Amino acid sequence: MVKNRSKVDIFCQIVDNFGDIGVTWRLAKQLSAHYDYHVRLWVDDIVTASKLIPALADFQHHADRLKSDPLRVDGVDIHYWQANQDTHSQPAEIVIEAFACELPHPYQLKMPGNTRCWLNLEYLTAEAWVPQFHLQSSIQSLNGLRKTFFFPGFSLETGGLIRENDLMKDIEIYRQITSQSGHLNADSINISLFTYPHAPVDPLLNALANMPQHICCHIPLTAIQPALEQFFSCPIQSKQHYQQGNLTVVTSDFLTQTEYDQRLWQCDLNFVRGEDSLVRAIWAGKPFIWLPYQQSDEAHLDKLSAFLDVYWGEDAKALASLNWEWANGIVDIGKLAQFFSQMDRWIQISQSRSQLQAQQQDLAFRLNQFIQSTI
Repeated sequence: MVKNRSKVDIFCQIVDNFGDIGVTWRLAKQLSAHYDYHVRLWVDDIVTASKLIPALADFQHHADRLKSDPLRVDGVDIHYWQANQDTHSQPAEIVIEAFACELPHPYQLKMPGNTRCWLNLEYLTAEAWVPQFHLQSSIQSLNGLRKTFFFPGFSLETGGLIRENDLMKDIEIYRQITSQSGHLNADSINISLFTYPHAPVDPLLNALANMPQHICCHIPLTAIQPALEQFFSCPIQSKQHYQQGNLTVVTSDFLTQTEYDQRLWQCDLNFVRGEDSLVRAIWAGKPFIWLPYQQSDEAHLDKLSAFLDVYWGEDAKALASLNWEWANGIVDIGKLAQFFSQMDRWIQISQSRSQLQAQQQDLAFRLNQFIQSTI
């Protein structure tokens, strides 16, 4: 552990609901706990953030109180900020703006003389151009400081993926415990479903209901609740079971990050969305189907295509095909049935991919390494 107590400001502007805050919250906790930085996390949407950080629930209607009087959670000071409004604080030595959110101009003007390292943490993509642009920098006209662009990624030439120091060990211990005590529905294929409203949820549920095996689908109630109500023709509530054919849907409240991680570890197949859930599905070492955040110019399909090629490779084409069709609104019941008939093989492939990716240094390690070389 590096003992420095340098101050880090991380700015998060919540656009993709839970993905933006999910990534920045994990990073903030890791930089504080494992690298001993004094981290301030600046969040512009306390209501959404409170879903992942329950301690913020009392501030949903009083966010302004967090501007000057932060809430400390897991060693991180959480502040509220608004675009183009002064934070009325001295900028940190290290400033990280997540996903190209624009820092308030009054804050930027105070950075010279205070800030020694300014980073833009970019969105995750496996596209081929990323290594060329990782750690490139440019002078910013407003304050004359140099800003460096830090790209997460899947190769050694990028910024890596967020992974807590003991995560893989924790997953193994958890699996040993649950294998002895039993978990979920042992006689079923267990699926987790966390996706966007435009996903083909109804065709998926219909296909699962007609599988030869019993399927248990675990769904936290989010924006896809209307699709569930349409499929079952009844109101859907949390912590209930709903049955149709060979499908049982088990609903839950929105899960914390720890609870969601454990759900991914438990299930046989995980449908995930956005950046944070994708990375957690990778570390879970189980088969998964990813839906990127939808973009109007369909750039998300380019990101998906690049990821499927880089991560799964040649021996997982069937899984990649299911994923591509899911992102394009298609559910092929025949392909899905064939996939389920080979679950042991797909779990083995997924564990191998996860372990191979985990051999690389994680994002926080590489980020800290760059910061220390700069300051």
